[in-house]
Amino acid sequence: MTQVFRAWRVLPALILLMLVQSVSADDDLLVYVFNGGVVAEGVTIMLDGQDVGRTRQDGSLFVDLDTDGLHVLKLATADGEEVIRFSAGSGQLVDLIVDLASASEAKVDVY
Repeated sequence: MTQVFRAWRVLPALILLMLVQSVSADDDLLVYVFNGGVVAEGVTIMLDGQDVGRTRQDGSLFVDLDTDGLHVLKLATADGEEVIRFSAGSGQLVDLIVDLASASEAKVDVY
């Protein structure tokens, strides 16, 4: 019987942890880069003129957005550069999916 009461003590802590994680997802940018439908690993990404990293093995990169408003994302590969512009407000999460073969058709979702 005491094990049931212990579970009830842990439940508020788990709920609090879930709320903290959902709040911390704001002001973030998640980029997925493909090249002809295949994930593009090691693509250099610059956000607003600053190098923020390279895409991982799955073609993704997760970045904090420090400011709201208009942003410029530059993707640099051995074949050249692509520039994508998007805007986001304070407290928003941005998902950006781009295929280097057709970068002009990048998909941007702002939540």
